[in-house]
Amino acid sequence: MDLAIRTDGLRRAFGSVQAVNGIDLHVPTGSVFGFLGPNGSGKTTTIRLLLGLIRADAGSVWINGADICTQRSVALAKVGAIVENPALYPNLTGREVLRISTVLLKLDTSEIARVLEIVDLRQAADRRVRGYSLGMRQRLALARALMGHPKLLMLDEPTNGLDPAGIADMRRLIKTLPEQSGTTVFVSSHQLSEMEQMTDHVALIKSGRLLFQGRLDSLMAQTQAALVIDTSDIEVALATATSMKLDAKAGPNGIVVTSPIDVKARARLITALVEVGCSVSQARLVEPSLEQLFLTLTADAQMPTDRMETMS
Repeated sequence: MDLAIRTDGLRRAFGSVQAVNGIDLHVPTGSVFGFLGPNGSGKTTTIRLLLGLIRADAGSVWINGADICTQRSVALAKVGAIVENPALYPNLTGREVLRISTVLLKLDTSEIARVLEIVDLRQAADRRVRGYSLGMRQRLALARALMGHPKLLMLDEPTNGLDPAGIADMRRLIKTLPEQSGTTVFVSSHQLSEMEQMTDHVALIKSGRLLFQGRLDSLMAQTQAALVIDTSDIEVALATATSMKLDAKAGPNGIVVTSPIDVKARARLITALVEVGCSVSQARLVEPSLEQLFLTLTADAQMPTDRMETMS
């Protein structure tokens, strides 16, 4: 597999705290890769290690096939990044901020119009940045990171502080980047529901350790859908499901069956409920959300290694 990012045994400690603990990342070229974990899990430290902003205690990092230690300039030549809060010049216009980047990166000024088009800031380009909303500042920072046609874009919590409309705009933009610009996007977040809507590959991290990495659909397939049955006779419905050796619990409008249950078993359960007098108004399968899966995986900090998936 062609990899935009590869790490082997990456480690970094701060005093007695092991912030990154033996991480082996494999980020496919052309993907939108979600790097997920709660605050304090090691996401930003990992990104700083990937960008060579801090040194690793152990392990190695390859970016676009180049070793970050021995080929730093080659590895980072085609990388754009936003790490934590992007620093902008409030007294300059958006266009002037980008013009500075063309000088520093030795790029043609035509890049300004290209990236403004991608992030939809053309009409606001000649306004001072101090008058931008937070969402507009994030898009300007993204435009700056996209200058020079990077092969890899690394975004650390890009939706932090945005309102729902800003989050939706950023999500739509990130999803289009691989096709629109040929860019691999590595995006970190603790907002799992947002990542579910924009990524195709994910890695889950907690306390500096990887719990999972692989395709999002492979992660979602690890948990069975729940059967939700709406009924006003909850106690009778629970007793009936239990008598059929099914795991069930009370839900807001009926019961939730969490045992694996095929089409025939669902039909038998609903028939049994009707026969004992339960009024069944609706029955439906509910797929687990990424957030539910994450909570399940992180509930056990000592998760056996045979529950991990890595990509080869």
